[in-house]
Amino acid sequence: MRRLIADFARNLVAGMRLALLLPVSRWQFRPDLWQLTLLFLLSAALNPAYDLYLMWPDAAFNFTGLYYQAMLYLLFFASVTLMAAAGRDLNAALPLGVLVLAVAPTTFCAYNAVVLAVQRFVPVVPPEFYAWLTPVYLIWYLVIVLRAIRLVLEPRAIMGAVLLVTFGGFNILPWYFLPPEPLWAGTYPESQEEQRSLDVERLFFQQDELLAQGS
Repeated sequence: MRRLIADFARNLVAGMRLALLLPVSRWQFRPDLWQLTLLFLLSAALNPAYDLYLMWPDAAFNFTGLYYQAMLYLLFFASVTLMAAAGRDLNAALPLGVLVLAVAPTTFCAYNAVVLAVQRFVPVVPPEFYAWLTPVYLIWYLVIVLRAIRLVLEPRAIMGAVLLVTFGGFNILPWYFLPPEPLWAGTYPESQEEQRSLDVERLFFQQDELLAQGS
């Protein structure tokens, strides 16, 4: 168990270096099936856990969101296997999956830190901010994936570009062509403000009656 935790920590640290575009080598990672499983569970839990935190206590489990998340990860593992096969080394699928999943905590924290910082210091965040942030994030993520491909498969330039396009087709295009389904859906009861607005509306339509009673 101690070895498992130590290797998991090493993978997260190496994944952080990979995500932050710092020098890192393939041998700083500890890829095996247990590590792939742990990193997959952590990656799969990050967004749902954060969504649950934001929506609590009005969150309701969404089974359609579960199918959506499962499909995205099936596409991810399919793309990793296909890239390894294209690189003529199926055994590389496991370390490639470990490297890409190991960056998830860093990219997740960095993205949300930027969003929270802007929301904290900008009273009204314009929609253009998110339209600008998403492409920047995707470019950064693809650069990270390209680094992982080069570390594991060591392809030539053209082959590396083909593998990166393959990864993008499997993992990024679904974000745009499939309707996103969150794992937690909000069930919002009437707030006090809504209740007050309804009271004001009722009073408006009853004002003649109330004036007659007052006179």
